[in-house]
Formats: sequence, structure tokens, C-alpha cells
Amino acid sequence: MGRIRFFGAIIILSLIIQAAYFGDVKSMFGDSAFTVFKILNFESIPVEHDRYAGAIVNIPAYLGMYFDAPISLIFKLYAIGPWLLILGVFSLLVYLKRPVESLTLVISLVWFMRESFFITTEVPAAVSFSLLFSVFLWWQNNNQIVRDWRPVLIGLLGVIGAVFSHPIGLILVSFLLVLKFTDSIKEFRKWWYFAIPLLIVILLKSAFFSTSSYEESFYTKLFKDITWVQGFTDLYSVQFFFKAQNGMYLLLILLWILALFRLNTNEARPTFLFSLIGLPVLWVLVMVTFKEGDVNPMMEKSYLAIVMPVVFVFIFRSYQLYKGIGGMVFLSFWVISLISISNIAKIGNEVYAKRLNRLEKLVTMQQRTGHDKFYVEKAQIKGDVWLTHWALPFETLLMSLEKNGVGKLTVLDMSTRNLPNLNSHQYYGPDWFGAWDVNTLNKKYFSLSKSEWVKIGSLDFVE
Repeated sequence: MGRIRFFGAIIILSLIIQAAYFGDVKSMFGDSAFTVFKILNFESIPVEHDRYAGAIVNIPAYLGMYFDAPISLIFKLYAIGPWLLILGVFSLLVYLKRPVESLTLVISLVWFMRESFFITTEVPAAVSFSLLFSVFLWWQNNNQIVRDWRPVLIGLLGVIGAVFSHPIGLILVSFLLVLKFTDSIKEFRKWWYFAIPLLIVILLKSAFFSTSSYEESFYTKLFKDITWVQGFTDLYSVQFFFKAQNGMYLLLILLWILALFRLNTNEARPTFLFSLIGLPVLWVLVMVTFKEGDVNPMMEKSYLAIVMPVVFVFIFRSYQLYKGIGGMVFLSFWVISLISISNIAKIGNEVYAKRLNRLEKLVTMQQRTGHDKFYVEKAQIKGDVWLTHWALPFETLLMSLEKNGVGKLTVLDMSTRNLPNLNSHQYYGPDWFGAWDVNTLNKKYFSLSKSEWVKIGSLDFVE
């Protein structure tokens, strides 16, 4: 465990430092900008879709706000929040002497993250918590599991954390449970014990917590419209899988093939069949669920639903066969991880820092006019620069906050048909956010007047 501890700690700490360095970049983009706005405006920890465990990553930023930290520090605390949680889970896994889960956590979240590093979501938390459930499933003395409260407590913590972080968490813990069954099929009479934490949490969630339309069943989406079968290879999600990250997802296929070779033995036949059939079915399920596409960071995040299972099977079987990871394989872990970290930094500087610089110029230019509320028609927003349109009001408000000590400016993207409906005394976010009276904003951070909305030209001019 010594070299795993050293490897994981160095890699995760380096990403924490990098997240702090890109604090402004990460805090003023898309979903992250919306979350930071809610922390500052409502002075609370925002919880979306009953994802209470996923909201844990917002605690550092909330504490920074609570203790009146400088806004630049609050942005950094928000950016490193997910990685502090990941470091904590990794440390617990190392303490529990779980090499498979420890390595799976680091490799899944480092090798297959590029652009999603710059948008703070709940999925990495779901991956982390699901691996705590794995500890319960593979407890060293699981024959005594009914009389030992420790693994059951860890199992409950893992399931609660995964399910209440993101819908993908349910996929991950279900995968781990089925893998346990296929690997220990002769112990079928005991197997139902391992399902108890998952069943308890699913029943409680169904009874007491709502399910939003965003969390619509994967299977419902799969069969609602099956025309995707004819044009499967043309789906955005499929194209993204095979073209994104300079072939890193092709590396995922290679790991799956290597895992199959190592599983193709008599004693591992059920697990072999599960991996041979189940993982490709999961790939198709995820691709079809997200067939309509989304900005790259969101699509990349969604693929963690297949990344973690593949990486887990590969490392799990390696440890079963060789009682450890060989020197050359471990060296490759270092090399690929360092390449991944350098690629994250490259994308941060070439894409997201460049985008933030354009946003800063936009804010500076508009503030000189003396107005504080602007709109631009959607047709005049260059998509490859702004990546997502709906978050512009939050992004520009936070940028003017960062530049001047108080947020005074917002830019709104509007469809032409909605332009006559803009009220001067209201602050607008995306269409699902509603319209807020400018006087209701937290004056400690934001100060929008009731001046008229002013039209600006195309955002392409911001260079």
C-alpha cells in the first residue's frame, strides 16, 4: 500500500494545487457559476435535485463566504472542494488497506478528465462514495459481516453518498453489487446481505425524496425513441467517445480487453461473462441516454458511469491474479497520470483561461458605458467561445464582482421573441431560473440598478 499511498497522494495534491490555480476559471463557467452565485446571493449551501451528498463539495466555499473571505479566495475554495473530498475518501481507502478501490479512484478521475475538471459537478463525489460501498462488499472478514457493524456502516455511507450525489451513483453501486455476486456466485445464500444497504437507501429515497425530470430513468430514455438504432454511429455521444481526449477513451477499451483476458479462466467465468456482455451494454446505454449531446465537460462527466466500472474490473482482476501491480504497470500509471495532468493544464490555459479573458474584456467594455444590464441575441453568440449560453448572466455578474468588489453587470442571451418582455427592474437568469427583482439580490455582493436593458452586438468581437 505504501507506493499506492504515495502515488495517489501526489497526483491528487497536484490536482488540488491546479484547481486552486484555475480558481477563477473553474468558478465562472456554466453550472459552477450558477452554484457560486447561489452560495453568495442566498448565503447557503445549494442542493440541486436532492443531491445532498454532492453538495458537500460546496462547504469550503460556503465557509469562505461565511467568514467574509476575499472573493478570490472563495473562488479557489469552491474550485478545490471536490478534490478535498476525493483526497479524504482516498485517505480512508488507504487506511482501510483497499488497494483496488484506491487505485480505481485515482485513475478514473485523473486519466479520463480533461474539460470536466473545469466544471464542478457531483459525479466525482458519486464515484468516490461508491468505492466506499465496494469496501463493504469486499470486507476482509465478510463471513462475519452480520455481526460486525463497521463494514455495514461504511456500506451505508457509500450507498447514501453515491445515490445522493448523482443518478450515476446508482449505476456504480449496482455494478459493484453485481460484480460481487458474479465473483462469489457459490455464496448465493449470503449474497442478499450485501444488497441490504442499497435496498434500504433506494426505498428511503423513493419514499421521501422527489425525482426530477432531469433524473429520468436511463431505460425510459433508451426506449422512448428507438430511431437512434439506425444512426447510432452518428450520435454526438458516440462521436465524442471515439474522438475526445486524444484517444483516451480508446485506452478505456484497451483496459476492458485486458481485463477480459485476465478473467477468461474457469474460476472467473461468471465475472468474465458479466464483463463481456454487461459493460458494452452499459456503454450503449450511456451513449443513447446522452445522444442529444451537451457541452464537452458535461458529456465527459457522464462517461464516468462506464470509466469507473472498466478501471475497477481491470485492477480488481490484476490483484486477484498477481496479488499486486507489477513494476512496469505501475510505471505506466505514473506516466499516463502525469500526461493527463499536463493535458488538463494545457486545456485550462488554451481554452478556459482564454475564454475567461474574453469574458473579462466583455465586462470591462460594457462597464464603461455606464449601464449594468445588457442582452445579446442568441444568434450573435459564438458557440465555440462561450460553450454555454444560459450561464452568461451569472458568469458576467461574478466577473464584475471579481474585478470591482461588487457585482454590477450582467449579460443575458435572449431569443428574439423574448426581447420585448425585458423589465428594467428585474434580474434574469436562464428561462428556468425566473426573473428576480434587482432589490432582492444580496447587496453585500451584488448591486444591480433598475436601469434599462441595453442591446449589445455580437460577442464575436471580444478578442
